[in-house]
Parts: sequence; structure tokens; C-alpha cells
Amino acid sequence: MVWQPGTKIFGDRYTVAKRLKTGGFGITYLVNGPRGRQWVLKTLKDEVMTEAEYIPYRDKFLRDFDRETAKIAICRHRHIVQVVNHFIHEGLPCMVMEYIQGQDLAERVMRGGALPEAVALRYIREVGEALMVMHEKGLLHRDIKPHNIMVRLPADEAVLIDFGIAREFIPNLTQTHTIALTPCFAPIEQYDKQEHRGEFTDVYALAATLYYLLTGNLPPIATMRVWRDRLDIPKHWSPELGNAIRQGMAIEPDDRTQTVADWLALLPNSGGGLLSFTFETVRVNDRGQIVQKIPGQARFYPQDLGQGVRLDMVQLPGGTFLMGTEEAEIERLCKEYDKGWFKRESPQHSVQVSPFLIGKTPVTQDQWRVVVTQVGKIVRDLDPDPSGFKGGNRPVERVSWYDAVEWCARLSKLTGQEYRLPSEAEWEYACRGGTTTPFAFGETITPDLANYDGNYSFGNAAKGQYRQETTPVTSFPANGFGLYDCHGNVYEWCFDPFHDKYQGAPGDGKVWDENVNDNRYQKPLANLKVLLKESDKRYVLRGGSWDYGPLFCRCAYRDHYWRDDLYSTVGFRVCLVGAGLF
Repeated sequence: MVWQPGTKIFGDRYTVAKRLKTGGFGITYLVNGPRGRQWVLKTLKDEVMTEAEYIPYRDKFLRDFDRETAKIAICRHRHIVQVVNHFIHEGLPCMVMEYIQGQDLAERVMRGGALPEAVALRYIREVGEALMVMHEKGLLHRDIKPHNIMVRLPADEAVLIDFGIAREFIPNLTQTHTIALTPCFAPIEQYDKQEHRGEFTDVYALAATLYYLLTGNLPPIATMRVWRDRLDIPKHWSPELGNAIRQGMAIEPDDRTQTVADWLALLPNSGGGLLSFTFETVRVNDRGQIVQKIPGQARFYPQDLGQGVRLDMVQLPGGTFLMGTEEAEIERLCKEYDKGWFKRESPQHSVQVSPFLIGKTPVTQDQWRVVVTQVGKIVRDLDPDPSGFKGGNRPVERVSWYDAVEWCARLSKLTGQEYRLPSEAEWEYACRGGTTTPFAFGETITPDLANYDGNYSFGNAAKGQYRQETTPVTSFPANGFGLYDCHGNVYEWCFDPFHDKYQGAPGDGKVWDENVNDNRYQKPLANLKVLLKESDKRYVLRGGSWDYGPLFCRCAYRDHYWRDDLYSTVGFRVCLVGAGLF
């Protein structure tokens, strides 16, 4: 029996819209759920539960279905289809999953041909990240193939589906597995119930999938390759790509790259290939007590600096936000603290920011050192070890605005990318992390969430520890964008000259310098001498520091120093210039 459109499921919670796909034992439907949202409902075919030939296997089918549901449920990741419900309806087990608008990669290739290398590599990396989550849970997918990878639109990202034959595995232990596989994508060990399996099993299928995406041709069946290996590597492929395919699709498991992470590291970086990381941010009440812990995930570009040091640049989505502080709050702050400089944060105004990448943390002393020692002077000399508080993973400090701009230029020269300081608008947008409260964590903050002078408090929060020094980056929770140390630790230089108020500020997130009509801020490396020319202007600082109270750590707080000032409270983080930034 096939459920027809209009059929009510699970107490009228879901209504069948149409049948999507029928497989060997299962069937999937598109259903309408509460509040008009669409979902995918997967169940077993009716005959599997009722016809005589299947009766001996019915209990196994039910167990396998429940296991598939459980496996997907524990593997929560952006690139893994999400399960939202599981129940029995009319004697059939049902699993409700997110509906992914798009097409699978097999259909994509069959209709449009082989994919561009950069696109294929991006999809494969996304699936690889999903597999690493599975493997951390002790699970193998065992059926990676283009049909089981959906492309979610409009985000244009890969999502791994169908965990029907996923199984637990124990490293270095031979286990008995059912023989269920897809020829052309299954490695040799899947043809033997007793053969040892591991992460390398999924590595083979992932590499075979990449081969198909790039060529439009099915890879040769593993059992046939034992007798005659006909894995043809196109001549136009780069040596890195050909090597990655050969190592990932090595016939014998011992000859294959053993983990997904190691195999992904073999792939060429074709201008894309952002990775992802998970983090946890928090929300606090007005007393600074944590009331919610929120898991997050962000994408980042891992910039290799050499000498084993890396600079992680987090991808921020574009968006509109309110910059500054509302008038009523400014009046309250001016009255409470008897200070007029809160008016610097007005008028509050809307800013549209384009997508960009920004440092996950302030620049560390290790990152500073490896760039300074590898790239010589462009315009001004730099001290490779300027900081007062020593520690490779602490933020670099005692650097002037001039020093920071010179360092960005050297970084650009080292990497071939265009790095610069963030504009003031980009910095506040990044600091807020999608929130509208004074702090990224809520209405107040505590020394458990940031490094500042805990002898002072904000709002109803309690006072706390005053550490009297910088702390290693990432010592405290990230904000909603996955950025660390936006509040406290060190002040951070921005690219903008300081303005007393926001009257006349641009609404596009660009550097605000009304006296400049050239491209010095868009192309800082090419205009370095102009940028580093002496002037009497003060430039913007943001974020507060270890030696200042929480009032100065608010998202909207603005400060300014002379460009040649050197303090142990001041550092910086960088932006990566890319398409759509200006």
C-alpha cells in the first residue's frame, strides 16, 4: 500500500504531499507538517511487513530501521540530514527528516556533466567533514556515493543522506558485516563479511565519488581492479589531485589513506575548500549567569603561515545590523557614569555588510613572529617579539596602527592574499555575532566569559577576577559567529580614522574616511606608503582589554589612539579581502 496525497499521518501532524522515491525496502514521501513546513518521511514498504517471503526478516528490517534513525540522530552536523521525529503509523516505522530542496549529485552530473574541480572539491570536503563526525561516533557510512549526497539550495552545499547500511566499527578489530554495497563506489573489503573495516572504507567511496564528479564516468569496480587496475587518471589533472585519488582508491586497505582527515589534506586547494569547526557560545541573564549553551558551527579558511603556524579566517555571512547604541541607553549611561563620551556611539544607524572573512582570534605572538621573520621590511621595520606578556598563543600587543598595517602587507606578500585591518563597521558586526545586546552573550558579562578588570561590573553582574595580564586566545567562549576574544584581552585596531559621532557614516560597512577618494583601503599592499604616511589623526580601537572594566568591552564602545601609540593593552585582528567585500 502506498500512501496517497492527502493522507494524514501520526494524528494529523503530517499530510502526504507526494511520493518521492521507492527503494528496495523503503519508500519516502514529501509531507506537510505543522506551520506549513515541508519534511521528508521515510518508512518501510508495506509488503516488507506483510508478504510471506519477508516475514522471516521482518524483525531485522525493523531493527535496522530503528538503528538508522538513531545513527542519524546522534550525528548532528550541517552536512548530515537531520532527523526530527520517529514513530509508528499503521504498523509501519516512520522517520521524519529535514526536506532538502535540491538534487543529488548523481542527477546533477547526469544532467549537466562533470563538475568544475573547485565545485567538486568543495562538496567532497563538506561530505568529508560529515564523515569525520560519524567516525568520531564510531560509525561507518558504508554507502558513500553521488546518489546519497544532496545539494541543498539555495546554500549550494552538500548534505549526506541515507544511513541505511551504516554500522558501528571498532578500530583494529575484525567484525562481521552484512554484504550491502554499491558497485563502483564500494572498496574490496565490503565484498567480504569478515574483512576488517575502518575509516579507510569510507575514504575509498569518498575518493570514488570525487572521481565520478570530476570525470562523469563511473570508477571501475574494486573486484575487477584486483585482476587489472583500470583506474584512468586524466592527464590534465594536477599531480596533487591524481595522487589523492590514487591513495584514496588504493585497492588494498593497508595501502589506502587511513582517515578522512588525512585524505582531505591531500586534496589541492582550488581557491575554495573552506573547512568548518564547531564551537559553543552562551547566553546569560542580567546577573551574568549562563542560562543557555548554544552549539554552533562556522566555516573558515586555514591560512598556512609556515613553521607549523596557521591563521584561521572565519567566514561571516553578509547582513544588516544596527551599529551603535540607541539614544535612551546612551542617556542612561551618561547619567549613571557622568560621562559624555557615550555619545560617540550615536546616532544608531543601519549598516549593510557584505560577506567577509575575519580572524578567529586576535593575531597571536606566534603568528606575528613567523610573518615578520619570513617577510622583510616593506616600508617600516617590525620587532618580531614586541609583546610585554610573553606566550606564543597570547595576543600580540605593543603594536601601533602603523605596525599592524605593515604586518598585514607582509602577510599579503607571504600568502598572495589581500589582508587588512577590519573597518569599524565590520568589527562591530563581527563582535555582535548576530545579537543586539550590549555584549555578544547578553545584557552583561562576567570575568568567566572574558578577560577584563573584574574589579568592575556592568549591570547586575557580580565583580570577579582581575588577571592583570593577557590570556591565551580561545580561553573563553566564542560568540555566535565562532569568534573569540572580541570582548576584552586586548583592544583591536580598526582601519578607520576616528569620528566623534556617526553623523554621516556610510551604510555599506566600508572604511569611513571622507577625505580619501582613492583605493588605498581596498588595495592596502599596493598603497602601503600612502597609508603609512604620518598624520595627526587618531584611529579607532574596539573591544576593551585586560586592564579595562566591562563598560569598555561592550560591542558598541568606541575608543581611539594616535596611530603610533604602543600599549600592552592593544593588538589587532585581520580581514581577508575577497569577492563582494567592497
